[in-house]
Amino acid sequence: MFCTVKLNSNLAIGTVVQFNTTSQNWDIASNHQDTIGVINEAPSQDEDLNWWARVIFAGTAHALADRAIPDQGGKLNVNNGKVFVDSSSTANGIVAPLTRGEATRVTDTLVLVDIR
Repeated sequence: MFCTVKLNSNLAIGTVVQFNTTSQNWDIASNHQDTIGVINEAPSQDEDLNWWARVIFAGTAHALADRAIPDQGGKLNVNNGKVFVDSSSTANGIVAPLTRGEATRVTDTLVLVDIR
């Protein structure tokens, strides 16, 4: 599932976002406790200079890695708009295991996630 939503600024594809009640826009997610989504396409500005982008809120997406991702994947957690694996997490989803032919995932690479 995806929606086109208003962002606080121009954010990179793969950035994890959550709603900011102060600004009433979607901004870089600090954790996974609230509804999260992943920016799926490059943001664009409208005539009022507001930023908009397609964001995936459920299902599979490619998110930026916050740190090295274990080959086995695991429970999704979020830090500063990027994902990492935390087996003790009460996660909204998972980070996929390393797939055939894929190089070990490192910081700032796009990794496959499933958001529930």
